[in-house]
Amino acid sequence: MDHGQNSMVDIAYDLMTKKKKAVEFVKLWQEVCEIKGFTPEQKEEKQSLFYTNITLDGRFITTGENRWDLRSRHKFSEVHIDMNDIYNEEDIEEEIEWKLRELIENKNYFGVEELLEGENISKEKIATFLKLQELEEDEEELLDDEDDDAEMEEDSYDDE
Repeated sequence: MDHGQNSMVDIAYDLMTKKKKAVEFVKLWQEVCEIKGFTPEQKEEKQSLFYTNITLDGRFITTGENRWDLRSRHKFSEVHIDMNDIYNEEDIEEEIEWKLRELIENKNYFGVEELLEGENISKEKIATFLKLQELEEDEEELLDDEDDDAEMEEDSYDDE
């Protein structure tokens, strides 16, 4: 198949349809780069954009430890996190639940950690809430990288 005009994500999808299980991001990225014929500079410049794109593309899911697979190979129940299940546990009282929602909405993750540690809540549940902070930070970092890529692209058009 000629991948010359295909997007990086479409190439990744095509590669993943030929594999039987999840693949480490680095391996998938390496294969996409080889097919696209990227130089080392292009690999470095485009990696964060590729990561953002597969994160946002509904055909892909992360299976943990930076391994990626096709969503179609997994049951909905395996890949879906229902936030209501996290909030509605019996050990979280309604008042605490509203405080948590407000803290998370305001991205006050230090406050989330402080509130949860003061309550009788399992370490596993605290870790789940704190994972929200990591995901938010990862998303912001990737979006910043994408903005940088867009600015570089605009500058290259300006130079022409």
